[in-house]
Amino acid sequence: MLLVPSFVLREFDAVRLSQISTASTIALLYLIIVTSMIGFTDFYWLVRMTTAAIANTFAYVSPVIAVFLGWAILKEPITSLTVVAMSVILIGVALMVTTPSKSKSKNKPILKN
Repeated sequence: MLLVPSFVLREFDAVRLSQISTASTIALLYLIIVTSMIGFTDFYWLVRMTTAAIANTFAYVSPVIAVFLGWAILKEPITSLTVVAMSVILIGVALMVTTPSKSKSKNKPILKN
């Protein structure tokens, strides 16, 4: 969607394909394949199998997974604040998943004639 304005503003004139590293290309392919194809496929499968609220918890868990992968693969440091933040996220997701949802029919008023 933003390709047209980029071409109009001539932003691609400064791009040199020879300066793009192999690591950057692999990272881009990973984001395209894993995040887009597998992630959305799994999301739509979850929507069919569970409620939308449960299926959307992936949006909360994804940053936690990203931090863990950064630590495991790239040896990025994890601070105590990061651990606290990840714990809050995971506890919130656990509460969302384990708390029974209210049925819509229970919330509707009963109309009597």
